[in-house]
Amino acid sequence: MIRTLIAAAALSLALVPAPAVAQASFQNMAPELRFLAVATFVEEYCPGMSADLLATKVAIEAVGGDIDRLQKQPAKLRQVQLLVNYLAGDVKQSCRMMWGFFGDEGTTLPGIITKD
Repeated sequence: MIRTLIAAAALSLALVPAPAVAQASFQNMAPELRFLAVATFVEEYCPGMSADLLATKVAIEAVGGDIDRLQKQPAKLRQVQLLVNYLAGDVKQSCRMMWGFFGDEGTTLPGIITKD
């Protein structure tokens, strides 16, 4: 289910505005969308790292998100892709940052990201 959601977020790439808008909207983005964006970004751009899909699903549900409902909301998937696009502006730095926040000893939510 979450793989489908990550794929759907990735497919909305062509419909997303400029990265500057992503930075501004990040402050107001719901936590479940941030977690989905992290998983999507890492899966697509960070070699040697993977999103732990079960941990991501648990994190999304812990903040009141619903995977099935998110799949049916294209506007929310576009928000996710907006953040992914912003992070892709500096892939190397963003991958390091994601590992620091969400890796094994992450400062935000450890264990969402694993090393292959």
